[in-house]
Amino acid sequence: MLSYSIFSHTVSLKEGHPTRCRSHRNGWISLRHFLFLSILCLVCFLLLTGCSLSVIHAESDSVPATHQLLLSLQKNFAEVRSFHVVMHVQNPGLAESGHVQIRSASGDVLVPDRVQARATIIMFEQPMTVDLISIDKTQYITDPITGRWRVARDILDPRVLTNSNQGIIAIITKMQGITPPSTDYIDGRPCWRISGWLAAKYVAFLGGGVPGDSQLQASSCLGKSDFLPYQITVTGWATHGDTLQTSRTFLFSKYNEDISISAPEL
Repeated sequence: MLSYSIFSHTVSLKEGHPTRCRSHRNGWISLRHFLFLSILCLVCFLLLTGCSLSVIHAESDSVPATHQLLLSLQKNFAEVRSFHVVMHVQNPGLAESGHVQIRSASGDVLVPDRVQARATIIMFEQPMTVDLISIDKTQYITDPITGRWRVARDILDPRVLTNSNQGIIAIITKMQGITPPSTDYIDGRPCWRISGWLAAKYVAFLGGGVPGDSQLQASSCLGKSDFLPYQITVTGWATHGDTLQTSRTFLFSKYNEDISISAPEL
């Protein structure tokens, strides 16, 4: 006979006899009950271990220093070949005479010098939809009345959008008084939220026409996995017709997807 103890039970194994476990308190218990108790203990151990690992994982998701976050942004954005962007405007002011006011837009950017987009604009106090293709220094825009393409100049320089000192990245890197990063989500994607103040001169690509030292509220969310912009918001007087409550939100997605932008048939 072989006998050994586990916790408070003694296990006895005899040839020719059913295997049973003897409890010091309750006498004999079946091996089935003993195995059940052993498995239960093992499951509890694994659950406790799993809980501990989750806590460790959560604690390891440490908040990066702001300067390191911005350095990672600049490094990773420099390797971007293309992206999709959507812009929404809230609380727009009155469109000034002689100026076109963009209310919303969406399109693709092919780095360094190609853009194709569709925008809702206010022209002659009426909402209209126009398509735009910009290649290097030449722009093509649809006539809002006839829908036909025509050549235009000086509407948009695509290289400004991707320039680290003047475009999209400058909105983030030129912010002052930046708050420490905090966790946020854009369309279910985790990102680091930072906010601060921005001189209006860094959003001159929106149309300009305001003092360069005017201050805007700015906020951005940078992806936790790739440190690329998922969202940028600027609020304040950025161009003609704005008010201090006018806000523009840019949503970015589809980084480095294959896109093609070519001149339209005139």
